[in-house]
Amino acid sequence: MTPLIYVCASNIGLFESADAGNQKSVLDLRTKEPFPLQDYSSMKHGDSECTRRFAVMAAKAILREVPEVAFADSPPRFVVCFRGLPIASTYLSSYTVEEINKARRGKGVTGDADLLVVDRSSANFGKDYATRSLTEREATHKAMTYTVAEEAVFQRNLIFLDDVRITGATDRAIERMLLPMRPKCLVIAHIAVFDQDQALSNPAVESMLNSSVINGVEDIATLVESGRFDLGGRALRMVLQDPEALTACLSRFPLVWLRRFIAAADLIGEEFTEQFREGLQVLRAAIKRREGHYEASQTGAFQPSAAIMLGRTNLQGQSVLQGTVCTEI
Repeated sequence: MTPLIYVCASNIGLFESADAGNQKSVLDLRTKEPFPLQDYSSMKHGDSECTRRFAVMAAKAILREVPEVAFADSPPRFVVCFRGLPIASTYLSSYTVEEINKARRGKGVTGDADLLVVDRSSANFGKDYATRSLTEREATHKAMTYTVAEEAVFQRNLIFLDDVRITGATDRAIERMLLPMRPKCLVIAHIAVFDQDQALSNPAVESMLNSSVINGVEDIATLVESGRFDLGGRALRMVLQDPEALTACLSRFPLVWLRRFIAAADLIGEEFTEQFREGLQVLRAAIKRREGHYEASQTGAFQPSAAIMLGRTNLQGQSVLQGTVCTEI
């Protein structure tokens, strides 16, 4: 039987603070120190600097709790699941792989950890997943299909790294998918696990964590201007979901980013582009105003980072890497 191991960097929960007028804050249950909500919300929306900080935290927990996996002769593979466009946990895993590989080289262990990208059948861009009940989350995962080559999993050390565990629905879906393919070991890791009594009574607390700082297209524009922006599904949705707000801050986005947003939406697929049709129309109109015309063929390519693209496999387990890889995202 495949060993199933759980690792978390911290346990968190909501606490009322008398000093703050009984407002609730999120604290680490072990240390009673505040959980870095600003960094977390920024990470969820593509702030690469914040993502790297959490990656260091995740790597330390993995190296401490499962060194036999992190330093194994057979390097661990970090499993990431998305459709078309990476999500926050994809970038978190990518940066964590870098930290794990630094540690492996420091100990003289040959071979690098890498990413194993699992294709998801649906992006489920209806109701925000973070606001869904436990029942809705379970139904969401059961309605999806995941595509991965069995030979990419069989007898391999696998790590699935997610940001915060709320109900555990995602973890259970990953276990249902991977365990029948008999990996050597499966580690389920999180940067934080939310207090289960609180999470099960109010799973939408996840939405509060996600949007505690970043909650509008103006915030995404600030991240783009900062030069430390990894475009993911949540950020793209925030750009497109309010056409009026997008129109008001279009001038803050360079032309190349207007094109990248359109190309990224196309990567996700028709379900997504139809839902956010009005926002995409705003982008196309803005390109036309700036250039005097709009040609779909000139939108330009958008590709995730090389590390993420190299983790993608087809059904035969071969690396799928088509066209030029753009690492500037």
